[in-house]
Amino acid sequence: SLGECTVDVEVTFHSISAAATPSLHLHAAPAPLAIHTPLRPEQLTVSGKLNKLRKFYRPTSASVKALSAERDLLPLGRQVSELELTYSFEQAEKDNVKVTLRARSLYDVLYDSPFESQLWMLFDANKQLMGVGDALHEYDATVPKGKYTVKLFVRHDARALLDKLKALEVTVDFSLAKELTAPVYTTLGAAITGGAKYTGGLSLKGARTVLHVAPPSDKAAGAKYGDFLVGTLQLHEHKQEIPLLCRVPQAEADEDEAKDKEEKTDEALMGEAVRDAKVKRLKELRDDAKKADAFALLAAELVKEHPEHLPLLNEIMLKHDVDGDKGEEAPKAGERCRKAVAAADAIISAVKVPALASHYGVKHDTADPAQKKVCKEMDKNRDALVDALLVKGARTAELLEAAPSGSLPAGVD
Repeated sequence: SLGECTVDVEVTFHSISAAATPSLHLHAAPAPLAIHTPLRPEQLTVSGKLNKLRKFYRPTSASVKALSAERDLLPLGRQVSELELTYSFEQAEKDNVKVTLRARSLYDVLYDSPFESQLWMLFDANKQLMGVGDALHEYDATVPKGKYTVKLFVRHDARALLDKLKALEVTVDFSLAKELTAPVYTTLGAAITGGAKYTGGLSLKGARTVLHVAPPSDKAAGAKYGDFLVGTLQLHEHKQEIPLLCRVPQAEADEDEAKDKEEKTDEALMGEAVRDAKVKRLKELRDDAKKADAFALLAAELVKEHPEHLPLLNEIMLKHDVDGDKGEEAPKAGERCRKAVAAADAIISAVKVPALASHYGVKHDTADPAQKKVCKEMDKNRDALVDALLVKGARTAELLEAAPSGSLPAGVD
C-alpha cells in the first residue's frame, strides 16, 4: 500500500435534455426536436438512423386448454390453463436477416406480470426450431429466406383472461441490409423544402435549440403502409440515443395504372385479374413441398398463356432458386441448378436486353407522362434482369464447382 495521499479531483458536469424522449415519432411531416443545455455550453451533433423494419401480425389460430391436473393445479383447486397463439410471417430477402419478436402488450415485466409463462418459439417451414424467447428481454434470431411460424404460450388460472388475448398482436423487427438516414434540419421550412441540413453547432448555457427531423427519402425493401421504420436519434457528443419511429406512408396513387384501366376493355381487365389471381395462388404453392406437382401444373398452364409475364417467371425462378440439403447427391444438385438457370434464362429472354440497353443509353424527361410510364416499366425490367443474372451466376458457379473438368454441363449456356 502507498499509504495516505492527497488527491485533487476536478469534476465537470454536463447536461443535455431532449424534449422528444422517450421516443420521437415521424409521420408524413417533419417532427420537432427541442434540445436544452441548462448547465454549460455544449457542442451538438445530431443524426438519425433507421435500421429496422417493424411489421405487425395477428394470430392465424388461437386455442386455450387446461394443463395437467396433477402438475398445474394451484391452491384452492385453481386449474392453470394455457393459451397457444400461432403467427406466420415471411422473410423475403435473399440474405440472412436478424429478426426480433415481441408481444408488446405483455412485455417489460416478468415477475410483476399478471400472466404466467409468456414464452415464444420460432420455427421454419420444415418445423426446425430457430429461436426462443420470453416476455422480459429482446431476443434475436438470424433466419434465411423463407416462411416462418411463431408459437406464443401464455398461462393463467383464469380462462376468461386468456380468451381476451386470442387476438393478441405481435411485432417482428427485420434488420435492414442498408440503414436509412432521417435528415435533421435547423428550420421547419428547410425540412419541408429539403434545404440545408443541420451539421452541428454550439448550444450556449441555458439555450434551447429546436431542430426538425424529417422522414427518410429512401424506401426500405418490403415496407408496406402501416409498417414502422425503427432506429435511433443520436446526440454524438453525449452518446445519448433517442428511440426513433417512422410510419411507412401510403404508396402514391398510380395515375398511369388508373388511366390504363380506363382504356382497357372489361374483357381484358377480367383476363388480367384472373392471371394475377393465379400468380398469387402460385406464390402460395411455391414453398409447400407437398404441393410441388400442383405448382408445376399451374406454372405450365400460366407460362403457355403468358410466356413473358415477369411476375409469373419470377415466381418460377424463386421456386427453383433454393440451396441444396446437406449431403445432397450430385445428380439431384445438378437438376436443381439447371432448373434455376433455365428459369433465369426465361426472364432474361422476356426482358429484351437490347431494348433495355437502348433505353438507359439516353436521358428521358420523366415529367412527360408517356415517358414516365416507359421509364417505370423499364425500371421493373431492369430489376428483374439483375435478379435473374444473379441467380444464373450463382447456380452456374455451383454447377462448375461440381464439375471436375471445370466445364459447363450440357444444357447450360
